[in-house]
Amino acid sequence: MNTEPEQQKRWSWLGQGAALDLADTVAKNREGVYEDLLQSFSDFLGWFAVEEQWLPERYALTPADFPQILALRSAIRGAFLASVEGRKPGSQDVEALNAFAAECPAHHRLESVDGALRVVSRRDSGRPMESFLAQVAEDAISLLGGPKAQGLRLCPAPRCGMFYVLARSNQRWCSDICGNRVRVARHLKKK
Repeated sequence: MNTEPEQQKRWSWLGQGAALDLADTVAKNREGVYEDLLQSFSDFLGWFAVEEQWLPERYALTPADFPQILALRSAIRGAFLASVEGRKPGSQDVEALNAFAAECPAHHRLESVDGALRVVSRRDSGRPMESFLAQVAEDAISLLGGPKAQGLRLCPAPRCGMFYVLARSNQRWCSDICGNRVRVARHLKKK
């Protein structure tokens, strides 16, 4: 079984938000072929363990939930791909995202956090799976329908293919690592 440091290393590229991070569990391998990084529920649990910053609530998910997680990922990837290609997302993907989000709507509460009043979003359905799916679906909906939608991109690096949101106007790659790999490959090709 993988230890926590091994999981952290395996998923070290995460950190753009739950929806983007879930979509990016399908990425290009060294040969440039798309590969599913969530081959099992155990793989998902490794991903989930490092998503704490985006999914602060701990959900008690089970292997029976795995097909729904993959269905949500499929809808997110379909909608993101359409968006980066300048197309309107398909109605099936939009309907799926809306349905997942509607399963467990959030409500806001005023709570005392560290001695100060804060607005806290809660999902009190009592159904961990629906809460998780709704939270990730709402993250995708907010990205696709919000101001960051114009910055959604698919990394063109031959061994990447991950989605990202522009951090600066002249950004071409999802990360410096991808940019460096492409520049090195171009340089070696010239030799």
